[in-house]
Parts: sequence; C-alpha cells; structure tokens
Amino acid sequence: MDNFVRKGLKISETRLYLPPEKGGLGLFNLIDYLNAQKCTWIVKARKKRIDNWRHDLTSLAPGNDIEKIRICDVDRERHPILYNMVKAYTRLIENHAKINGNYKESFFFNNAAFTWGEEKQKIDKKIFDARIFARFGSNIRGLKLNDCYVNNVCKIPAQFHEQGIPFNFATCLKLHGALEKAKKIHKKMIFC
Repeated sequence: MDNFVRKGLKISETRLYLPPEKGGLGLFNLIDYLNAQKCTWIVKARKKRIDNWRHDLTSLAPGNDIEKIRICDVDRERHPILYNMVKAYTRLIENHAKINGNYKESFFFNNAAFTWGEEKQKIDKKIFDARIFARFGSNIRGLKLNDCYVNNVCKIPAQFHEQGIPFNFATCLKLHGALEKAKKIHKKMIFC
C-alpha cells in the first residue's frame, strides 16, 4: 500500500504517516493498525469466553489469566492465529512498560523491557528455582516490579513467603539484581 501511494513521489517513510498539517500524507501504518486489532481480540477474550478460540487462548494462559500470556505459552504450529495475537499483545506490553514509568506496574516475567546479565536475557523461568517455578509459576508470572519492593527496598525471602511465593535467598538475590538493573535502565529513559 505504501509503495502504491509513493509511486513517483520522493518522500521519506516517516512523512507517509504524519498528518497533512505537519507535512505528511496522513496515511496510517498498516502493520501497526493490524497489530492493534490483534490486541483488541485479546481484550475481548479477557472480557468474555464465549467462543472456542477464546477458550483455547484462556486455557493456554498461566492460571487461565490472559493478562499473563506470552509467546512462550502458544505453539505457533498448532495455534498460528492465537500465536500472532499473543505476539502483538506481547509487543504492546513490552513497549508500554518502557514509557512514562509504567515499568513499575508491569509484569516483568518474559518481558523484553526487563533484561539482565551481559546477554540481556529476559527474566524467565531460568532465573527461578525449577521446583518453585513448577509449583508457583502462575503466581511468579503475576508479579510486577512494585510487588517485589517495600518502601523502595527489595523484599527478602520471608516477605515473598507471606505473599505465597517461597523464594530462597539465592533466587531473591538473582531477581533483585535483575530488577535493579531494569530500574536503572528505565529511570534513565524517563529523564532523558
């Protein structure tokens, strides 16, 4: 579509999407538009589970909570349409976490906005004790950055136990290191 409109015109790609009053052509980005539509289907599935696809999506989500679903939960070969919906939704929540201090109230599990280590790994099940994750994975995936702090200080294992997640000291140490790194990155982004 962009190439059809641009035919014969020498105009930058960014100006294609700017409104005419700002010197653009006023087109909309088709990829962004389609991704936004996919995200609305996630919202619809969350509100009502009346169709087979909504039931399938819900059953793939940890603890049947669609808000926690990520690409790793959906088999691309078995559910290609659901996979693409979840991919768009995952991209949305990752980008949302990166703006305006939203990282504080964002799920950090398997979210590219929260990376740690030299390889910039996502905070995923490898950071947690395998037995704890197997039993409490849905609770862990429901954690937001602010859930791991009390008065701006990282929680200790006993505080996580009170929350229903029995982290050991080593897991807390790894998690806190990852979250502190993410906080530094996002604080810099806010004040730039």
